[in-house]
Amino acid sequence: MIKKGQVYKHTENYTFVVVYINKYNFVHILYNDDSKMMCSMKDLEEVIKACELIAEYPTWQEAVNSKEFKND
Repeated sequence: MIKKGQVYKHTENYTFVVVYINKYNFVHILYNDDSKMMCSMKDLEEVIKACELIAEYPTWQEAVNSKEFKND
């Protein structure tokens, strides 16, 4: 299940955090290059098939400040 605060690493070597999920099931994500995107939950479910969940945090702010997201 996709939730706020999750950090994913894609096989193409980029990392993103789930920032917000609105009531219409659109997901806001933040990439580690500071770009942002919004997509449907259904689309993101397809994308994460090529991703690894590398960390989960209680808030998206903690996830963005994590070593996993910053690739430390």
